[in-house]
Amino acid sequence: MSDGFLKHHQLARRALWQLQRAVKKRNVKRLAAARDAFTDVLDVMSPAHPDRPACLGNLSTALRLQYEWTHDVSAVERLVEVDESIRWSLGPDHPQRGLHRHNLRNVMVHLMTGPRRPGLLARAVPLAREAAADPGERTLFLEALVACLDELFEQTEDEDVMVELIALDRERVAARHSDDPEVGPILADLGAGLRTLALLRGRPEDLPEAVDVGRQAVEKCPDGHESRASCLALLANSLHARFVQLDRSMQTLRESVTVARQAVAAAPPGHPDRPAALNGLGIGLRSVFEEARELDALHEAAQVLKEAVTELRPDEPARRARYLGNLSAVQQELVKRTGEMPAIRSAVEASREAVRLSPHDTPQRAGRLSDLGNALHILSTGLYFAAPGDEEVLTTATGDATPGGWDAVTPGTGTATPGTGGVTPGTGGAAPGDGDAVRTAATGAAGPGDLPYLREAVEVARAAVAGARDDPDLGGRLSNLSVATRTLYELTGDSAALDEAVRAARAGVAASAADTTNRATALMALVRASPSAPPHRTSCARCRTAARTSRRPRPRPAPGSSPTCSSAVPRCRPPLPKPGPPSRRTRRPWRGFRRSPRANCCAPTGSTAWASWPACPPRPPPPPCTSAAPSMRWCCWNTPGACSCGRA
Repeated sequence: MSDGFLKHHQLARRALWQLQRAVKKRNVKRLAAARDAFTDVLDVMSPAHPDRPACLGNLSTALRLQYEWTHDVSAVERLVEVDESIRWSLGPDHPQRGLHRHNLRNVMVHLMTGPRRPGLLARAVPLAREAAADPGERTLFLEALVACLDELFEQTEDEDVMVELIALDRERVAARHSDDPEVGPILADLGAGLRTLALLRGRPEDLPEAVDVGRQAVEKCPDGHESRASCLALLANSLHARFVQLDRSMQTLRESVTVARQAVAAAPPGHPDRPAALNGLGIGLRSVFEEARELDALHEAAQVLKEAVTELRPDEPARRARYLGNLSAVQQELVKRTGEMPAIRSAVEASREAVRLSPHDTPQRAGRLSDLGNALHILSTGLYFAAPGDEEVLTTATGDATPGGWDAVTPGTGTATPGTGGVTPGTGGAAPGDGDAVRTAATGAAGPGDLPYLREAVEVARAAVAGARDDPDLGGRLSNLSVATRTLYELTGDSAALDEAVRAARAGVAASAADTTNRATALMALVRASPSAPPHRTSCARCRTAARTSRRPRPRPAPGSSPTCSSAVPRCRPPLPKPGPPSRRTRRPWRGFRRSPRANCCAPTGSTAWASWPACPPRPPPPPCTSAAPSMRWCCWNTPGACSCGRA
């Protein structure tokens, strides 16, 4: 007789018999048959059937055994669906609900004690909530629920998840005696949660409470306590957040660095809390450099962050991505200040690895793509020409200390506030190349006609802004795209790149809130992208000819619709009079200089052409520029008996 002619209870009895045989023989194949049999029973059984709760409970048992025997992650995902059906159909006091919770408790024990798989605890949050709902077992499984919520917040940065975590931490503290050695670590987690929530809500006035709770945690963990290093590291992060967001006091910053050094000293090599302590120390040292311009602090920050990445275990991809982002940010700053090309190459590789470790559905991916684009842009300008003005427009890479990243708070420069790391939700962008990694640029010698790193920087910057909508850091990433495309136009003359630079800068201004760093950065990018491009090479050739003949070049447009410098550059001073007829005195007014300065000739700031120009005699500073759009060009004018140089 086929199954279609059997009654529901007969199908259920046969499925139960298969499950009992599988348990007796510990046979995985028979267990899979029993699981499928219970699934078939539920498919044909009405929701109001009296045997449905028992079938759901038996199915949850089969799925629990499948995970315990095979560690199959799909069993946990299927168990989440069954748990939802049981909670929907059974009341809290139903006896079958208690049996289901027993199964879930066994599953949670295996999840917490077995090998960790990235994202598995986040998917098991509903199971942990149901297991902890039993009043008699709540204290035991509260720790499992906190661990699951921690991983869920790390993926989503959901404010509601953090609120639930803070409530659970307060419950854990209240359930313990004040002398309990576990109170200190719980207080440290509570302080970190309060800091994270303050940053998420944009309420820096709540940060002092986070610092106070962190100090209480350190007091509960004296020297020799196994959690002292973790408590010190989290306190250092809260102090750093208060410095950046609230008081801007060097005393607070110095205290955060001192506490971070104590955390490193309390965690010897091999200690599980040493990477977090090193990461927090590196970020604090970077802030010391930004405030006091102590280059030694920046060098130490790079060294400390490298050690933090090295100390991490290989089974922590999320933390590794954050630490790599922080390392890349420091190395980018280092190359700007010292010109060390190995540092920027290391920054590019660190950013690539951070992007590779960031799944497409995580909110941190967009910020890490933008940081990678910044590093590639700096690398391209270092290879082809020195652009001293661009580092002021590029949104500073801020690393990846996520809000609630218990390990670090990133300095609030550029795209993000401390604790956000330039990370933004809902990116929807895909990195150039394959689905999991950003395309690797050509490693061979590159010249001005072949710009692989710069083109990749543009592609990555586009991916960083693709699909983003309501995102507080979108304006900063659009500014980075504007800078990269403007540089591409200046090197290639591609007018489409210039149009894209202007559009991206305007979109960045529109996407940024008023009175924010992102808005100021976007406005600067718009100002620098709005003027016309530097003169075409033919225009510069005519300028050189004019220098030899002491004649002003005619303002005719060059190929590619690039006007000459005399017509394109908005004047910051009154127009100069036309030179008189050549004479012995006016033909060579630059006598004694290394070579003849170019007459009325402009070049992009930092271009290779400008490197060969002679220096003008010292002159008083020119009058203030009244132009609405200051030019990026540097010009020299030759007048009878004088040489005048400056930004036009």
